[in-house]
Amino acid sequence: MKYITTNKLLTKSICLVSTAFTHLLLTTNTSLAAQFYGTTFGGDFIEIDESTGAGSFIGSTGFTNLRGLEIDSEGNIFATSDSGLLINIDRNTVIGTAIGSLGVIVEGLAFSNNILYGVADFDGGGGAAETLIRINPNNANIAVIGEVGIGSGLSGTFRDLNSLAVNPSGQLFGLNAITNGVLDTSLVNINSSTGQGTQSASVTEIISGADFDDNGIFYGIAVDDFGQANNPSKFLTINPISGAINDITRCAT
Repeated sequence: MKYITTNKLLTKSICLVSTAFTHLLLTTNTSLAAQFYGTTFGGDFIEIDESTGAGSFIGSTGFTNLRGLEIDSEGNIFATSDSGLLINIDRNTVIGTAIGSLGVIVEGLAFSNNILYGVADFDGGGGAAETLIRINPNNANIAVIGEVGIGSGLSGTFRDLNSLAVNPSGQLFGLNAITNGVLDTSLVNINSSTGQGTQSASVTEIISGADFDDNGIFYGIAVDDFGQANNPSKFLTINPISGAINDITRCAT
């Protein structure tokens, strides 16, 4: 079993839903010391308390504009950035090192059967559906599987998948946010062989990060109005069948 052994210096124990953590990503892994970890858009790495949602600052990764976060079965930590990088985050220091360029913005990551999947935005938000890819975690090489949605432009579907998660049975889920400036918070089942997505439910929140624990409980981070000061983010659970939300915590600004 592997652990994060950094001296956490927990002088900055911050409520998870404060404005400091407005762009949280989320991953769970019981092979590490804690079960829940997150990174902020600004590059901070945090540990999350399961019962309260409180986030404790561990350290800075040295990278900003982080998008995806995932931990493999051995405790190796991976992240992606807005600049198209695949990053390895050291378990001991939480400092990030670039593995290589993905050549595309990848907004969500998930390991399934030791395969690293991502949802990629090949046209920079220009209207095409996002695409499921496989990623080689050793060198950042990618292989395209297929588009998650159908169509493009105003008629396109699943064009803003912020999160990717896999349940204990190996089913991939994506969480959409906005299409053409309109809320489209679809919960999407994704075929890992073809990339094709099917809406299974709608959720009532914009989810910026999500993951399943080993018991099949689906956790997420919701960002109201993209984390504006008066609408802080919150830690919650999601029913993967109905999309129903159960808030674990929410703090005042």
